[in-house]
Amino acid sequence: MKKTDALFQLVKSLTKAEKRYLTLESRKSGWEKSRYWLLYKMLNEQEIYDEAQLSKKLSGTLSHDKRRLYETILRSMRSYRSQLSQAARIKEYLLDANFLYDRGLYEQAYERLRDARALARKLDDQLAGLEVNKEIRRVANTLLAQQQTEELSELVAEKKQLVEKLEVELELLDQHDEIIRAVQASRSRTAEIDRSSLSDAHKKLLTNHDPPESTQGKLRYYQSRGLIGTMLGDHGMSVENYKQVLAAWAENPAYKEEEFNRYLDDAFNLLSASFKHAPALHTAPDLLQQLEAEEPASAHDRKVLFQRTATYRLVYYINYDNQKPAAEVLGPIQEGLEQYQLNAVSELTIRFNAAVLHFLQDNPSECESWLMPIIDSRRGDLRPDIVIASRLLRITTLFDQAMPFDFLESQLRSEGRFLQQQQEQKLRDFGRFWLRSIRQISQAASKTERTTLLKSTLKSLEKDWLSLPLGLDELLSAWLKARTSAGRLLEYLG
Repeated sequence: MKKTDALFQLVKSLTKAEKRYLTLESRKSGWEKSRYWLLYKMLNEQEIYDEAQLSKKLSGTLSHDKRRLYETILRSMRSYRSQLSQAARIKEYLLDANFLYDRGLYEQAYERLRDARALARKLDDQLAGLEVNKEIRRVANTLLAQQQTEELSELVAEKKQLVEKLEVELELLDQHDEIIRAVQASRSRTAEIDRSSLSDAHKKLLTNHDPPESTQGKLRYYQSRGLIGTMLGDHGMSVENYKQVLAAWAENPAYKEEEFNRYLDDAFNLLSASFKHAPALHTAPDLLQQLEAEEPASAHDRKVLFQRTATYRLVYYINYDNQKPAAEVLGPIQEGLEQYQLNAVSELTIRFNAAVLHFLQDNPSECESWLMPIIDSRRGDLRPDIVIASRLLRITTLFDQAMPFDFLESQLRSEGRFLQQQQEQKLRDFGRFWLRSIRQISQAASKTERTTLLKSTLKSLEKDWLSLPLGLDELLSAWLKARTSAGRLLEYLG
C-alpha cells in the first residue's frame, strides 16, 4: 500500500456498528494483541492522518501492518454485509454450491442454487440470474442420471429471457453513461452542451414511451430521460421522469433496500429538479418527510440518509420557505446530529446552514450557538469560506445581542488577528472591512449617527463587495437594511 491515508479513510468510514463487529471479530480470532490491531486503534483515535505518529509505535513493519489491516477490515466487512445484503448472499450461495459440488454432494448443491435463484428473481437481477442458471445446469446435468430435475429446455428458455432483459439494461446503461460524460464535460468546461445534438443523439430514448419490464432497465430508462431534461433545462421533464424513477424503486422494495444509496441519489435528483421547477416546489416538503421516514437496514445508510435529508431540508427552508420558525425546521436536525457521528466537515457545514437560518430570522443568540462549534474547531480541512463567514456572522450576532463594548472590542481584535492568517484574499479583505464597520457602528454616539454609519456601510458593501462566497454580501446587505429601518431581515432579501 502506498504511503497515503487510504487506510485511514477506510477506518474513518466505518460506522459504530461496523466497528463493534470488527472488535468482536478481533477478540474471537485473537487479533486484538497483534501489531496491526494496535495500528487500527491508533488510526481510529486520530482526527487527522499522522503517519509520523504511527511510525514511532510501529517502526519497521508499518507498511506490512497496513496491508494486513486493510485486507482484514475488508474481509470482515464482507462477512458483516452478507448479513444485510441479499446480493452478497447470492454470491455466498454460489460459493457454497461450488464447495458442495466438489465434495460430490450434488443434491445439496442443487438446493443451494435454487435458493440463490429465488433471491436473484426477487432482486430482478439478470446478471446474477445468468450465473446461477449456468451453475444449475452444471449440477442438473450431473444429477440427471440420479433424479429428475428441470428440463434442459426450461433452463435454456430462462437463460434466453435473462439475456434479452440484460441486453436492454446494458444498452440503456451505455446511453446513461454517455449522458453522464456529457454532463461532466460541461461542468469541467471542456465542452458546452449542444442541446440540439443531445436531443438528436438520444432521439430513440426520448421518443420511445415504452419502458423496459425489468427493474434496472426501467430505472435506467427514466434516469436517462430525467438527466437529459436537466441538461436541456427542461426541469418539468426532469421532475416527471424522476417521479417515475422513484415509482420503479417502490415496485421492488428488495432491490431498493439492496441499493439504498442509489435510491437516495434518485430521490435527491427529484428534489433538486423540484427546487428548479416552480409548479413542483410545493411537493418538496412532502418528499423530504417521506425520505426522513425511511428505515434502511444498515447503520451506514441511516447516517447517509440523515446527512443528505438535513442538507436538503436546510437548502429548502433557507431559500424557499424561510418564514417557518427555525426551531421547527432544526428540531430533527439537532436530534440527528446527536444520534449520528458524521464526519466533522459534513457536520460543521450543516451547522453553518442552520446558523444562517437563525440569522435570517433575527435569532442572534441561537445563531451564535450553532456557529460556535465551527469557530472552536481546530481542523485544518474545513472550508475556509465557511470558517471566515461563521466568524463574521458571529461578530454580527454579538452586535445584535448588545454585548458590552469591552467584550465586543476584544472579540473584534481576536477576529482581526485570525483574518491576518487567512489565505483567502477576497474574504480576508472583506472581513477587515466588516470588522471595521461593526466597530464604528457600535461606537456611534447617537441613533442618528448609527443610522448614517449603517447606510454608508451598505453603500460601500454594494459598491465594492459583490458576489462574495456563500451569498455573504446578500445576507449582510439585508442585515444592514433591516438595522437601518428597524425591520426584519427577511423583508429585505432578494
